[in-house]
Amino acid sequence: MEDKCVVLVSNFSYFDKTFKTIQELRSIGSYSDTIVLITDNSSILELTNNLLFYDFIKKYFVTLKIFENIDLTNILDKIKKKPFKQSIDGRELTKTFQWHKIHLFDIYFKQWKNIFYMDSGMNIYKPIDPFWDILKEYGHDVLIAHSDTYPQFKNNYKDQFDTESYPVVYKELENLIDLTCDNFQSGILLFNSNIILENTKNDLICLSNKFHISRTNEQGIMNIYFNGIYKYWEPLPIYWNNTFTYDYWNRDNCKPNDYIMIKYKRL
Repeated sequence: MEDKCVVLVSNFSYFDKTFKTIQELRSIGSYSDTIVLITDNSSILELTNNLLFYDFIKKYFVTLKIFENIDLTNILDKIKKKPFKQSIDGRELTKTFQWHKIHLFDIYFKQWKNIFYMDSGMNIYKPIDPFWDILKEYGHDVLIAHSDTYPQFKNNYKDQFDTESYPVVYKELENLIDLTCDNFQSGILLFNSNIILENTKNDLICLSNKFHISRTNEQGIMNIYFNGIYKYWEPLPIYWNNTFTYDYWNRDNCKPNDYIMIKYKRL
């Protein structure tokens, strides 16, 4: 078993953002271990004769892992027939590739001990070693991710779901898990691969179909599983050993390069 693996997920339309993050990961982030890029066959077909793409993959030692699309037929059919009343931005119909993040919990990734997923387009400003230290400190049976309600830490994550369009489904979810607690973003995920069990990915897919009311696509489903059913989630410490780790954007008069990494720059 190898020690570390950083994983990104991208289709053809996001490859430019992905490449920028990988370049920064290798140079600024000082990361020299395995990088896996999860994508799909249709994206690879778009690049059949693109030598620059394969030169990049070779230069930065990136492993391509192709997974087929999660079958969303049941989910999308229901939503199209009865659209969400509380949609964020229509992503339940327009950003369906986000569901590819569920493949992070495929047993394929058990060949690495420690997994660090980050969204494509992440901005990296410092070496990422502190994230591995955090994971080591927190132990094995955890999934570390940034709180979705930071810095307020609201004790309620029903906002992840459309509570009005399908009241029977929502009531079933309320009966399954406690929705009066904080919840996490899926922009970065840091975990030990021992939380990946034989049925983990399939369980996530089953939950996706059963509770198709997630306004945040895979994020809501991951919260059901890792935060509700199994108490794996631990909030990422914003500050660790005298440096800011990660935030969705820089805030409180901090500059982007005060962090190891951020998703979006606020200048």
